[in-house]
Amino acid sequence: MKKIDSLNDVKKPDESIILLDKITRDPKQSAFDKYYAYVLKARTYKRLYNHTEALNNLDRAMLEGKKSNKAAEVESQVLMEKLFIHFDLKQKQEFQKLLPWFTAEKLQYIKGETRVFYESILGHLEMEKGNYEAAEKYFVYCILLLEKESPRHLPNIYKVKMNLYNRMGKKDLAMEAYEKGVYYAEKYCNPPYFRTGIQASFQI
Repeated sequence: MKKIDSLNDVKKPDESIILLDKITRDPKQSAFDKYYAYVLKARTYKRLYNHTEALNNLDRAMLEGKKSNKAAEVESQVLMEKLFIHFDLKQKQEFQKLLPWFTAEKLQYIKGETRVFYESILGHLEMEKGNYEAAEKYFVYCILLLEKESPRHLPNIYKVKMNLYNRMGKKDLAMEAYEKGVYYAEKYCNPPYFRTGIQASFQI
């Protein structure tokens, strides 16, 4: 996982895909290992904005993962990855059809960064409804999780938090969120990405 992330971060997705292909084609690898490799391939293609290949690899991940003894976990993880893609593509019908599937029972398998991205989406939805206090609670929760799990993604949450406070007319808090976002972006070597502007709001 870390090696794939590192390759993708330095813009070497082709190397990531070659490495993951070796795993999926290796008969000695377990079904669960192949499942996870397909998930990582899907995430790599998603970063390349090739959503068709991302979804194809998630389908392959589901098939492999169902052969393992972790079928319930596999289903939750794969469908969550699909949910993210439908969200990114603003595919309202597919997104709304899938979202209710994630009951508390299903969410027990969603942890770490993946759980943060899910909670962030819920925050977006509340923000678009005008439920700003509810949205703020989701974003605060995301920050707490990321501080423990993956602080390199903190700029993303501070960007949407800045958007939220601007909508609320809380300019001081918006500036504070901006400054924290810049701090973490510089710390994790990605300030241009943060400074490209406030993340576009998504209505769904």
